[in-house]
Amino acid sequence: KNAVTSVIISHDMASTFRIGDRISMLYGGKIIESGTPEEFRMSRHKFVREFVETSGAVKMGAVPPEELIDDEMPSPQAGAEAGP
Repeated sequence: KNAVTSVIISHDMASTFRIGDRISMLYGGKIIESGTPEEFRMSRHKFVREFVETSGAVKMGAVPPEELIDDEMPSPQAGAEAGP
């Protein structure tokens, strides 16, 4: 079996979580979260959680509200005009 590395750019969270061994999320050209799908489900970043939950395809793990990190980024629901 050959080891293969692929970079797939997608907003499709269901596919990303299904096929990715590791996932990275970029915002403003910078990686703001990186990890396995299981690690991603436990993200403490509010922006990451909202973006993934907005897809409706991935159930995020429970994180106590006091442990959440407020990234001070626009809500993913704000649309493309809210970019960096």
